[in-house]
Amino acid sequence: KDGLLVIASEDCNVVLRDEYGNLLKVIDLLGADLGINKNDCLLNDVKFGQKHIYVTNSYGNEFFVFEKKTILSDTPTITSVPYQNFPYIDGGINANGIEVIRVDGEEKLLITHFDVGCLHVVALDGSSEEVDIPGSLMAGNGPDGLALRTYNDNHRFVGCALNTAGVVELYRMSKDYTKGRLVAVLDDERMANNTPTTIARVSRDVLVVFGRLNDC
Repeated sequence: KDGLLVIASEDCNVVLRDEYGNLLKVIDLLGADLGINKNDCLLNDVKFGQKHIYVTNSYGNEFFVFEKKTILSDTPTITSVPYQNFPYIDGGINANGIEVIRVDGEEKLLITHFDVGCLHVVALDGSSEEVDIPGSLMAGNGPDGLALRTYNDNHRFVGCALNTAGVVELYRMSKDYTKGRLVAVLDDERMANNTPTTIARVSRDVLVVFGRLNDC
């Protein structure tokens, strides 16, 4: 019923605050019996699904699933889901941006791979398929945050902040999200100079993009 702010912290903590910013709880994933260590944990992005909250881990080979109804309890239900066929570089996955999608009524995830420069559809068992987006600048340009907008069953748009290129690309997606068509590159000098990392849709036609270098 009440607003809940979930913050993924780089020190492997998940911080919960209410809609006014008051601290509710801190969940330490290192102490949650998930088999991870500090060197393999740098939490990145958070999105809400119907019954779960999903968090990506830039340093590890898994994403984390939190059950909504227990997240504020003394014993929250947390699952670590290893990726099954996500591309690896030097033994690791740099998964950053995440969005929750629905394909044939099933909840799935869109997740960016920062180092390889691609976008994957990931099922909740960790299996994944790369999204085919011809003409995208993702490769070599650090795809980071994601923002999803759906008009109806026929219109699915995804915005992706390209950290290194300093732009946001907008794609129109197929119904199963395995293919995308590049429809726009949002470019601005101020954004280019500040490595866009996180992106959010705040209204029907407005995106907010956060720049890392100057905290803007």
